[in-house]
Amino acid sequence: MHVRRSLWDVVDAATQRAGNLTVNQVLAVAWVESRGNPGAIGDDGHSLGVWQLHDEGAGSGMTDAERVDLLTSTRVAIGWLSELVNETGTFRSAVSAYNQGLAGWRKRGGSFNKVYVDRVRCMVKQLDGDGVTVETQLAGWMI
Repeated sequence: MHVRRSLWDVVDAATQRAGNLTVNQVLAVAWVESRGNPGAIGDDGHSLGVWQLHDEGAGSGMTDAERVDLLTSTRVAIGWLSELVNETGTFRSAVSAYNQGLAGWRKRGGSFNKVYVDRVRCMVKQLDGDGVTVETQLAGWMI
């Protein structure tokens, strides 16, 4: 329970600090990226953890251990997602840039990964509308 509470505290504090994201938006990204699995590995080993921080993207300069550490990676991911909202102007565009990288988003736009973006938006709607609490969501994750 201590780890879950700590993760919730980090998500809540980082989301409040960002000021341009909701907790449900943030959790939707984590769910679509890895289903909340801190041991998730993607992109042939280049993306790690709950947030799938890529070693040449948002996770560059981080060790593998930092990218899979729930508290560290959560702070980094929410900070990066917030920067992307500011840079791209909308949550939808920010999610697209989070998934393909800001350079990729600038080059290809949001239609490149529309399915991914739609999955995140659908999850936000589920979290917003189904009365799912963050703690209920976190309880089902491998924490």
